[in-house]
Amino acid sequence: MISQVQVRLFMAAVLASAAVCFAGAPAAHARGVLADPGCTANTLPRNDDDYTAPVPLGFDVFFGNTFYSSLRINNNGYVSFGPQAPVWWALRAWESYHVPLIALFHSDVDTRALGTTPVTWGPITFAGRPALCVNWVNVGSYDMQDSLLNSFQLILVSRSDTGPGDFDIYMNYGQIEWDTPTQQGALSPRVGIYDGSVVVHERPGSGSFSTLLDGGLYALNGNSASSAVLGRYAFELRSGVSPETAVVTGTVLDGNGMPVKEAPVQACKTCPLGGTACVFGSTNSAGRYSLSGFQPADVTDCSQWEVKVSPPASSTLLTGARDVVFLATDQIVSDADLQLAYPQFVPSGTSITPSVGGAFGTSPRVYWQDPLILTTTGCPSVPGFPPAVARYMITTDGG
Repeated sequence: MISQVQVRLFMAAVLASAAVCFAGAPAAHARGVLADPGCTANTLPRNDDDYTAPVPLGFDVFFGNTFYSSLRINNNGYVSFGPQAPVWWALRAWESYHVPLIALFHSDVDTRALGTTPVTWGPITFAGRPALCVNWVNVGSYDMQDSLLNSFQLILVSRSDTGPGDFDIYMNYGQIEWDTPTQQGALSPRVGIYDGSVVVHERPGSGSFSTLLDGGLYALNGNSASSAVLGRYAFELRSGVSPETAVVTGTVLDGNGMPVKEAPVQACKTCPLGGTACVFGSTNSAGRYSLSGFQPADVTDCSQWEVKVSPPASSTLLTGARDVVFLATDQIVSDADLQLAYPQFVPSGTSITPSVGGAFGTSPRVYWQDPLILTTTGCPSVPGFPPAVARYMITTDGG
């Protein structure tokens, strides 16, 4: 005797990936870029991939366990510290070269076209303190493109009043109209702070295309950090340490062990009494992610967090997750790797309707609002034993 079980399901999360929804940034005019004539006192001649000789800061900064009195300004949207000056496209792998840097928009900037403005810099006074200002205002992209222009600015402010080498970082943004240079194999931009060993901060959307543009999911000119000014991101470094030092890093792989780029990643509290808090990010072109921005109070209230990765747009991969535990508010949890699995095939003798596809070697696709009927074949009954039943298991998001 063959028993048949028909189960009406009202959720179609059974064979489809669960998407994480993020609210877009509010549309507003960014006022992050400071108009100060001191920011244009010196000019880097028009170029594609050049950088300056060491530029004096006018004060010392303690960054990555080292005191620096100068930095190099690269045409490609970042400043670096120390003697090394690797080519910009290699240095995008921050963790491989261990060169301390602050990346406003680490991409292939090109200022050779006459419709662009060269990179400039100079000493200024900011909030009554000595500062160095660097302008990438109205810069174009490779190869001599000036139809779309980006404007961003770095201000480093001496805070020797609070301790030797203490300083503030202001990352200011006006318009961000391009992120995809015209050459084949273009690299997506990275935005963040790397002290030579630790990614102190990396903006959500860094390492992905489109999301940082004006009106994008993580538009740089439509958000802010520690500032009421849209397009302005402020960070304090005291004794070489940022208050925002809890970091989770890792690699996202698919079922074949290949890196997955542009996959949304989030870390959220799991403590029942810890309140709600989440930190968001995404993977770069190498499948790496770095989540920062954890508030010390949140880590203190709740040491248990769930890190979840969702598949990129148009992907059939399934959501992956893992737990992390913070032992301190300044802990760095590295190698928190995640996997996006492929949907398992429906076994022989089982069907789900209504669905599309499901031929040999593929998984059926269902619409999440449809009432679904799962039909499967049970085991033969054996005399003297209870009637045979069909058993099945449906999992989604690990549950």
